[in-house]
Amino acid sequence: MEIINDTKVSNGRLVYADILRVIATFAVIFIHVSAISMTSDIIGTGEWMVMSVYNMLCRWAVPMFVMLSGMFLLDPLKKVTYKDIFFKYILRVLVALIVWGTFYNVIDLYGITNISVPVLFDALYHTLCANTHYHLWFLYLIIGLYIMTPILRGFIKGASKKDIEYYLILAIILTCILRLISKDTAIGLWINKLEVKMLVGYSMYYVLGYYLKTYDLNKKLKLSIYILAILGLIISIILNIHIAIERDMINIPMFNDNLGFITLLVAITIFTFFKGKDIKTNRFIDITSKISFGIYLTHDYCISVLYTLGFDTLLFSPLLSIPVLVLVVFILAFIVAYILRKIPYIGKMIA
Repeated sequence: MEIINDTKVSNGRLVYADILRVIATFAVIFIHVSAISMTSDIIGTGEWMVMSVYNMLCRWAVPMFVMLSGMFLLDPLKKVTYKDIFFKYILRVLVALIVWGTFYNVIDLYGITNISVPVLFDALYHTLCANTHYHLWFLYLIIGLYIMTPILRGFIKGASKKDIEYYLILAIILTCILRLISKDTAIGLWINKLEVKMLVGYSMYYVLGYYLKTYDLNKKLKLSIYILAILGLIISIILNIHIAIERDMINIPMFNDNLGFITLLVAITIFTFFKGKDIKTNRFIDITSKISFGIYLTHDYCISVLYTLGFDTLLFSPLLSIPVLVLVVFILAFIVAYILRKIPYIGKMIA
């Protein structure tokens, strides 16, 4: 992405955004690697606790990807036309969704060794019916946000800082706090009848990314967010482990929620921390950032291959096996994505 008016730019790229994209890519892999052996029969064991901690520590990853998209695409200084939205951004994600949706459906439904024309058509049919591999849900989300982008750009262009803050405060209350209230309560009924669904969900992170890029939080607010994020994360991990053991559940959804208040605070903390650092880029950061989309798309296949070969988080202590497997998966996915990106015409659309 090209950035013009920013002091921390290298070779036309915003350095801290590239760094955030790289660590978010690692965080997504941590989430999925830590979950592969997290089954009900090990609940309460030390191994399960380690997996749960790793998993919860990285829940900010998807929100960060959304924030990074918003910080660029909602910037009024960046020229984005309707043609760009549909034939550049949405088209790229749609092609990736069809290609990788079909690929994963072949594997999930038939196995990689049973490829044939009928199998490919059936896998494609399932993809077109929105029945795809679990981690591809993110592509649907991004398409939806892209569709909303012209409306949100119009809002940003005409909004003052206070207008955006009003939006964010309202969105945070509705998304992270009040949605936890049962719809059967009086407050829940009020929220439902107000029909403010557009404010609820990942559009909050989309606008937040632009806001945090454009405006600096004052030191007291930033420190307060950092403290709340750290304390909230610790408390959430403790409560998740305690309640999950008590209820015999792998995890408690409210503590593993991308739209949760603590996840929001952690995402803000990581974003503003790296924004405030003067870090020089290097070739690894530059390349990884460029192919992070491809790494996201391919990493789960790499995990499944390793798992099939007997490499899982219970091979030895999860405290060490998870980071080791994450590194191996990252390297494999990096190589695959790098090679795929070199394919003429379609490479940049699928990796």
